[in-house]
Amino acid sequence: MKTARNVMAVVLLVMILGVSGILTYRVTKVQGIIENYSINDDVHDSRVLIATQKKSFKEKVLKNVESYYKENAVYISVVDITQLAEINHEEWDAIIIFSSIESNGLHKEVEAFITSLKDYSRIYMVNTADRAQWDNQLIDIDSITAPSKRANVEEVGNYIINAIKGLL
Repeated sequence: MKTARNVMAVVLLVMILGVSGILTYRVTKVQGIIENYSINDDVHDSRVLIATQKKSFKEKVLKNVESYYKENAVYISVVDITQLAEINHEEWDAIIIFSSIESNGLHKEVEAFITSLKDYSRIYMVNTADRAQWDNQLIDIDSITAPSKRANVEEVGNYIINAIKGLL
């Protein structure tokens, strides 16, 4: 009887620790919601949309992109990926989706937006993942995947800068 109670207590403890571990992992990986902003509001010829998530790494990367494009005649609007459903892709010369791979998949809003499109010629995806690769691409779209490490800020920023140049 005592042994059965001890086994039950151990099983319960293992289950609690397992659930706690999963929740802790998900909470630390959750991306925040960014506030919309734009640069070069007076430019109307070249329009770029960057849809992203709030995370320190992404904010640092975008600071590099903003610094580069502040001196160029390119209007850039930065929005949260949760707003992609409201975006008319035809209003943009280029769209950069800068998001995280979560549980080996795209954020649901990103996946819904991408799968709703028929033409990917003005879209570029930059994914961050714990590993430097993501094997489950849904469609044939230009993209890179990189780990969100401080050492990669400049490199990922350059990918975005060059992607914008290539799309415009």
